Amino acid sequence: MKQKNIKLYTRQKICDFCKYKLTQPYKPINSKRNILTFYCKNCSLLQSIPQKRFKSFPNPSMSFDADRSSIMYTKELVLPYHISFFKKNRVDFSKINSCLDIGSNRGHFFRYILKKNKNIRITAVETRKELIKNYKFNSNVKIYNSRYETFDTVETFDFIYNVHTLEHLTSCSWGIEKMKKHLSHSGKIFIAVPNINSIDNNFFEEIFIDPHTFHFTNNVMIKIFNLFGLKIIAKNTTGDELQYLLSKDLKKTNVNNNRYLEKKKFFFDKKKSLYLYKKRINKNRQDLKKKAKRIKKLLLNKINVVFWGAGRIFDGLIKIGNIKPNPNIRIIDRNLYKYFKTLHNFRIFKPSDLKRDESKSILVICSRIYKNSILKEAKKYSFKKYIRIF
Repeated sequence: MKQKNIKLYTRQKICDFCKYKLTQPYKPINSKRNILTFYCKNCSLLQSIPQKRFKSFPNPSMSFDADRSSIMYTKELVLPYHISFFKKNRVDFSKINSCLDIGSNRGHFFRYILKKNKNIRITAVETRKELIKNYKFNSNVKIYNSRYETFDTVETFDFIYNVHTLEHLTSCSWGIEKMKKHLSHSGKIFIAVPNINSIDNNFFEEIFIDPHTFHFTNNVMIKIFNLFGLKIIAKNTTGDELQYLLSKDLKKTNVNNNRYLEKKKFFFDKKKSLYLYKKRINKNRQDLKKKAKRIKKLLLNKINVVFWGAGRIFDGLIKIGNIKPNPNIRIIDRNLYKYFKTLHNFRIFKPSDLKRDESKSILVICSRIYKNSILKEAKKYSFKKYIRIF
């Protein structure tokens, strides 16, 4: 299999999966890569094609527009969910001889499996040099500072871990084909990608962010696995991630995973989805402005406001609502304080920095995924009133 000729940007508008001509693009809001996003009318794959040269690793940003750039902590956040998936589906790492970790990030996954099997042979591939410079590992771990497109080896692996990486490749089809080549006969692949159909009806954040070149639905993933001869052993597609455990079908090239197709058509399973998406995101941003006005009234009355969550929802509230730093405002985030001292000139605190009695403060919950866990944790601090943005 020849190495992939990487083109980080192109004017060519051809579907990566079925080679169908792409038309009627959507332009993501405030894209720094001049992205055009297309819905393939033939196979339904959503793909974003940068139209100009861009900086590969811009400074981290939690922007609610397309110009968001990763702070590279998602893989740490999702690992506990993947461990639960492995336990449920009886993946025994103590019996696995070799593992390929594609997009190894800060090494959280391979550190986990080394605790299960200290003799496992690990090959880790990571593009960000600054993330791997502090790796501490034993002699049976090999680290490659490379994109997966330019990485190659004659070795095969018993387990391949590809989490929140496939959506960043220059060709998802080519990436799937290459993983199959690197998989041993009895090996397993675990793939997890964002579920574009987990979209919330009240979304105002730009979903088609600059770092993502592909956007997946379950039904599109099934088509890809069928074509490349990968059999689904187990899957979980109920949340904001699509998770699949796969093996090779040694008897035939094409397989039939169609029993895993979803009959119900979700938002991005429909051909007019990009048109409807554009219409709705503009309306929802106007609605967010009204919520920001409510918060500003509280601040005018000198009421203490605690924003819990400093991510994209917070970014949108500040930018759309034009909320300025104020002595009555505090920003709490259980993860982002590790990576940012300030955002929009607001200092970021960790939850334990809160007072034990916050009964006179209003809690603003700036998260969709973690809103229930935030409410649960907030009880420790005696909040009596709160505002759910979503």
